[in-house]
Amino acid sequence: MRKEQSVKMAKALKKHGKEYEFIRLENGDHYLSLYINRLKFLTETEKFLADCLH
Repeated sequence: MRKEQSVKMAKALKKHGKEYEFIRLENGDHYLSLYINRLKFLTETEKFLADCLH
């Protein structure tokens, strides 16, 4: 999603006292075409699931 949309969502979550983590992927696209972005996304997803499913 575009950076502006992400920032808007983060502000809304903060306003309503919701926990969130903002992760920015440089030169990212919806297909995670760059290896470094794919690795970052999957690593962060794994951490999120481990925290939620412990």
